[in-house]
Amino acid sequence: MEQIATEQGHLARAFRRGLLGCALALVLAGPVFAKDWKVGSPQELTEALSRIAAGDVVEIAPGNYPALTLYKKAGEPEAPIVIRSADPEKPARIETMDLREVSHLVLENLTFDYTYTPGDAANTRPFQVFTTRDLQILDSLFDGDVAPPDPVQPELGPLPTGFGLALRSSTEITLSRNEFRGFYRGAIITDCTDLTLEDNDIHAMRMDGLNFAQVERVRIVGNHIHDFLRAIDTGDHADMIQFWTAGTERPSRDIVIAGNVLNSGLGGFTQSILMRNELVDRGEAGEEMFFRNVEIRDNVIVNAHLHGITVGQADGVKVENNTLIHNVFSEGETRDPVLWIPQIRVAKTSRDVTIARNAVSEIAGPVGQADWRVSGNLLIQDTTPGRADFYDALFVAARTGLPDDLTNFSYLPGGALAGSGVGAPMLDTLDRTHGFQPVMRFDRAPEGGLDMLFDARKTLLPDGVNPEEVRYDWTIAQTGKIEGADVPLRFAEPGIYNVALKVTLPDGRAASSSGRIAVIDERVVSYDPQLGRIISHVGAEPEALDTLPLSPGAIEFGRGDGALEIPPGMIAPFFGADRFNLHLRLRAMGDYKSAGELLRVHQSLFVKATGRGSFTVDFRPETGQRLFLRTKAIALFDGEWHDITLRYSSRDKLFEVLAGDEVIGKGTVSGRVRKMEYWGLAFGNPFGNKDSFHGELSAIDLDASGPTVTGAMR
Repeated sequence: MEQIATEQGHLARAFRRGLLGCALALVLAGPVFAKDWKVGSPQELTEALSRIAAGDVVEIAPGNYPALTLYKKAGEPEAPIVIRSADPEKPARIETMDLREVSHLVLENLTFDYTYTPGDAANTRPFQVFTTRDLQILDSLFDGDVAPPDPVQPELGPLPTGFGLALRSSTEITLSRNEFRGFYRGAIITDCTDLTLEDNDIHAMRMDGLNFAQVERVRIVGNHIHDFLRAIDTGDHADMIQFWTAGTERPSRDIVIAGNVLNSGLGGFTQSILMRNELVDRGEAGEEMFFRNVEIRDNVIVNAHLHGITVGQADGVKVENNTLIHNVFSEGETRDPVLWIPQIRVAKTSRDVTIARNAVSEIAGPVGQADWRVSGNLLIQDTTPGRADFYDALFVAARTGLPDDLTNFSYLPGGALAGSGVGAPMLDTLDRTHGFQPVMRFDRAPEGGLDMLFDARKTLLPDGVNPEEVRYDWTIAQTGKIEGADVPLRFAEPGIYNVALKVTLPDGRAASSSGRIAVIDERVVSYDPQLGRIISHVGAEPEALDTLPLSPGAIEFGRGDGALEIPPGMIAPFFGADRFNLHLRLRAMGDYKSAGELLRVHQSLFVKATGRGSFTVDFRPETGQRLFLRTKAIALFDGEWHDITLRYSSRDKLFEVLAGDEVIGKGTVSGRVRKMEYWGLAFGNPFGNKDSFHGELSAIDLDASGPTVTGAMR
């Protein structure tokens, strides 16, 4: 019996040891007692978060929850803590979040909903993450709020405020398939490593989308950043993706920005990718603070600011296969074609730089550096039609379609980009053999003014389809349907109008495209003799120049009456114009002694009438060229009215002077009119009566325009 008992004791101890070993193995393999928490109130959420452990899943019922706060909570790599909405269709609303010293956490299908409280600063951080490892935020919404109008600038209206997400001193962070909207800034990420931001939708920001400082191993891939709610008049410098070095101790490094769409859309202009190196710029640091290993590739940038892709001082830069397109809808108010067109810019002192196979208007930085490789890029433009690099020859509707529709930027079959391997691959998707894609073109008619031409003849049709059997139906503004491959239309008044094109094949298949056109009244200044006022057409509403004591009838100027001066702001479209037409109905007040300076736009255009009845013209466009011509003489001093026209076209490289319908002088010159400075349009010499022409004007008509092709004009 004793032996039997002893053997039973050995067996019992062995059994217990076996159980202990199994239990130990389970502990080492992962948690045994993971718990599912069902949360339906703020109190229950607080309780769950205080007791949560590795492997636990917290499902939050629909409703409002003031805070999601976690401090010193740890999941496991294979058993993270998961916090998610119980019903993804009705996500729980989290008002604030504070994560500190947390590891292995997944947040999923939640709404982080900030509500403005009076006194909140623009940099309020309702959702913060500090010293956290292995955090995933997935399929969630960061929803901002607006501050009421500033009492100092109430005209700006309510403005987005607060930061969407503030991340600091953390590692292994993934933000994927989230939406950020309506904040002052979307996400601020500092002193972090191993970051992935993928497939997020970031829009309606007042300032910046994504900000980074002192980060390492960063992937920004497949995001859509678009349509910011800018406060243009505040001086904000908005960026879609921005890196900086100010206030940091080490440079950002190992950065990949790939396959993103950065599109200002119908919002205000922004800088797109800006990696300024402030410390090096200011001389406060040297090579030790150069950005390291920066790769920017396969991105589509549609915007209206020269900082399309800008990289400060860096060591190891690749800028490859990006497409940068000018979005005229997002331009600022002051016309400056150089400022509003995205470029690629890399600091000249950067080392080991590759800039290859990009489609862009300009590349700044290469000056023959030995360790720079610049090749295979295509420079594109939207200012000079008829060339192979013009937008209409490269894209379906980059110039004329709505900018918020990415298909308008697809590469046009037969153009220099299609199938070339240059630019962003995501735009080279049209089937060049069997594809079917409506293509719209809008151009000003040759007669100018409010006459426009609408053209669908470049529509991509499947092989074998006879274009003559295709039906083209336009819907332009409120005109109803107009049929035809090309359609002329005169608008009753300037404005922005919607345009739609439906193309129907003989077999009944149909496809549509839409766009928007801003029709501009090309008139700049005119004279109304019935009112006795000079009228500027520059603004939305005509503005009369009422600073001069004019009376109905003709205007006398020169000699004792002094010069007639029109301020520069009232002729703003003249400055920087590619084309202008200035018509005067003129009568001399006396004989040849009335000769003298007829008009001037200081530093740009000078016209004098000689005692013989001829005119001399001195025209100086911004190219640095200079035209000086003398016309044939006319009977200028016969006491009769004479119609004199100065006509210029940079595209045609032609300046003409006409008396009535007769060309009495012409010359060759090109380039836009010089930019606005301090002087407007003066009739007579503004610096002295004795040099002025003495005469009367009964008509003044100045028309001017920028690039002649302006389908999506402002």
